[in-house]
Amino acid sequence: MKNMKYVGLLGVIFGVLLSRFLGNYFGNSSQVMAMFVVVTCALFIIIALFVKKFYLGAIIMLSITLPLIIGAIGMYLDNLYMILGGIVLFFVTLIIAVVIAKRATEK
Repeated sequence: MKNMKYVGLLGVIFGVLLSRFLGNYFGNSSQVMAMFVVVTCALFIIIALFVKKFYLGAIIMLSITLPLIIGAIGMYLDNLYMILGGIVLFFVTLIIAVVIAKRATEK
């Protein structure tokens, strides 16, 4: 668990640097591009989890990624309601995923 803190920290640093680089290079539309890069990386991770037969992890990751996809589409369409819906749905699915993961690891 100690390593997870560093993975999260590196993810945040990478996200900030990616956003800053894309913002300087592409301007205002860089947020949409960064979001689609994140969604693409998440989908590759989900595919890798399915290939390695970690089905529970893949399903949990997919349930967390779907609201991010909704938010990314909302950013692309410049629709604030879709963005807010994706954020709310993300936190709801995150809570559900934590509960499911705790129950699965208790067995």
